Amino acid sequence: MALTKKQQEVVDHSNGDLLVSASAGSGKTHTMITRIIRLICEEGVSVNQILAVTFTETSATDMKEKLQDALVKKINSISEMNLKKRLCAELEEVATADISTMHSFCARIIRKYFFEVGLSPDFKIADKADVDAMSVSALDKTFREFYQKDDKWFKILIDRHSGRKDDELKNLVLGVYKFCISEADPETFMDLYEKYYNADFYKQALASIYAEFSKLIDTYKENALTCREACRQVGYVNGYNWCDEFYTELDRAKSMDAYALKTFIAEYKRTAYWSKMPEELEDIKNLASKTINEFKAEARSITNSVKGNFDEDCARLEECKEHTLHFVNLLKRFKQVFDSEKREENVLDFNDLEHFAL
Repeated sequence: MALTKKQQEVVDHSNGDLLVSASAGSGKTHTMITRIIRLICEEGVSVNQILAVTFTETSATDMKEKLQDALVKKINSISEMNLKKRLCAELEEVATADISTMHSFCARIIRKYFFEVGLSPDFKIADKADVDAMSVSALDKTFREFYQKDDKWFKILIDRHSGRKDDELKNLVLGVYKFCISEADPETFMDLYEKYYNADFYKQALASIYAEFSKLIDTYKENALTCREACRQVGYVNGYNWCDEFYTELDRAKSMDAYALKTFIAEYKRTAYWSKMPEELEDIKNLASKTINEFKAEARSITNSVKGNFDEDCARLEECKEHTLHFVNLLKRFKQVFDSEKREENVLDFNDLEHFAL
């Protein structure tokens, strides 16, 4: 099968990383096999130095078979004996090559170096149904612990996140756990909240949000100028004055902080109604109406995040920090119990395979 120009570029690339995005049936596997053959024949790379990761075991098996076929075809096409001999040796390595799914690769690393991570080499890989059942069991056990301790904050968490039952809080713990476990260091990730609940970060967050809003205001101001100029050209005084005042109001809004904007937008009444408007300005009125509606919507989306004043909001933030602290403690305890139960059963789930391999 002849390669396209783009496929040939993939095969020949040798300097740094390369990301190739292609749809199903576009020849990705063929291109990759051709690239591997080039690396082996032209650059002296050994099969056991190559890692090729696929999504499914079926794809991995298919790729190995295609690599074997390609090597056999290459061996039969050359006469140089040293290269032929080396390729025959490489052909024997394909069966045990690292051409697999990511989790199969991780499992092989862990079985080889099990002593580095304190595991038994005969661990089993649990399927999704077993993992789900074990996680529910671990969560129930964790909740029973906190119920027996009669922990005040545990009761507050249930009251805030659940109704008559604790199912909603349990689902929240599981959901956040799945999010955190996707990180390289889940425990450290769980503790990131600590740096967000303080006045300095809150001030930075408000400034960052307002900086983005200011960029939008610049666009709104350009629209106001466009509308004003159109009104000037046809001598429409009402529209000109409206656009001029709107431009001034946008300029004022740009210099405000979120708290001043909250008061400003709460009292803002301006609409894009123009009396005795010339017919040729219909599109201009629509632009003005669209701009003012977007301005008000964006302003309200920002001001909804602030309540009273900066000090009051920082106090609310401190209360959130205490709440999050106790939630994270519950989350960490669940992870400990879940990990312990998996170790007792000598099983790993897919997340374990990634973390222990790393």
